[in-house]
Amino acid sequence: MIRMPFPAKKLSPLLQEKILRLLKEINLVDFYKSYVWKQDTYDTHFSKILNLELVITQAAKNNSLNTSHLKEIAIWGCLRNKVDIFCINEPLNLPIYHEDKAADWIQSKPENAIHILWPQIHGFGPTYLTKLLRFALPSEYGVIDTQLVRVFGIGDIPSKKVQLINLEYSGSDISTKSPWPEDYGKWISILRFISKEMEESGINCPHPRPFIEEELRLPDIWTCADVEMALFSFAEKHIKTKKV
Repeated sequence: MIRMPFPAKKLSPLLQEKILRLLKEINLVDFYKSYVWKQDTYDTHFSKILNLELVITQAAKNNSLNTSHLKEIAIWGCLRNKVDIFCINEPLNLPIYHEDKAADWIQSKPENAIHILWPQIHGFGPTYLTKLLRFALPSEYGVIDTQLVRVFGIGDIPSKKVQLINLEYSGSDISTKSPWPEDYGKWISILRFISKEMEESGINCPHPRPFIEEELRLPDIWTCADVEMALFSFAEKHIKTKKV
């Protein structure tokens, strides 16, 4: 069963102001539609993402996530070292679903899923742990990767747009010396907040039709994964602009 993302945990007035100012500057619909990752584009209906969501969400619901699923995500993301990726025990214990719906605990502590996953997986750092969550439960999770941290976090002054989180860019992945994974929970609240703002503003998410037909999305509603895709697209363009 799919539903609206959980409500965001209360964000500070200053953070809300930063987010709202950003939303006035950028067109999330345009950036969602301009998202590109290898063969995944709006024109191809994000077909690789669609297939991964179908496989990974079903495995998460069935409690059958295993090494082969991790490697599929690594291949999609172009992770260099795929040989050393494996589940320490199979299947993974990832209780993010309850009776086909997002488990209630995710509303208040979405970052706890990182604490659950981290000891169980060899070969996945912070970015890829969030990719797994994003494919397993796209309504409630989005990726946080180095591009997004460079633009919305700390550690890369030339690329920064606005600091929304305190996660730090370390050159190859997110630094675990920064408030990790606590600020991943903050990132999820930001994605939820934006999803709600888009709904209240009447700005619909233009999902490719197959996502609705496969019941992975509600028509028009921005999931956390959708918001993240649009912000990733913006971050990539912003970084390239700064290099010119």
